[in-house]
Amino acid sequence: MAIPVLIESLKSGTIETRTNAAAALFTLSALDSNKLIIGKSGALKPLLDLLEEGHPLAMKDVASAIFNLCIVLENKGRAVHDGAVTVILKKIMDGILVDELLAILAMLSSHQRAVEEMGELGAVPCLLRIIRESKCERNKENCIAILHTTGTSRAKRKANRHP
Repeated sequence: MAIPVLIESLKSGTIETRTNAAAALFTLSALDSNKLIIGKSGALKPLLDLLEEGHPLAMKDVASAIFNLCIVLENKGRAVHDGAVTVILKKIMDGILVDELLAILAMLSSHQRAVEEMGELGAVPCLLRIIRESKCERNKENCIAILHTTGTSRAKRKANRHP
């Protein structure tokens, strides 16, 4: 199958090869039957590494592939484990691919560890700033969804600590 070759290309190819591999994984991840296979094959970590590097040619396809893969619950956990929250939040704070990355962060906010990491990384002030300053309604909605999940999660933890 092509997926292992694409993942290897993501890890060790030239930037053009890595960009093409990300684009191919994005295309393959559009099919529901491929999402879990790609996630189980270890694609998320090299995709996140490429996102973190921030090469302009690769960013859009990488973000789109990560989004598609994280639609599957198991892949959300893999993405969080592989450091997605840190990488994505840093890019958002730097004003890079905010629309696409907020959508991924909103999706990941249903995962408990992602919510904890967002709290540790100071996501709330960043999200509130986006709500205040953004002209994009979808970005505001994603920020509100993340804040709602974060707040609800925090309230549940506090309630569980104090019977």
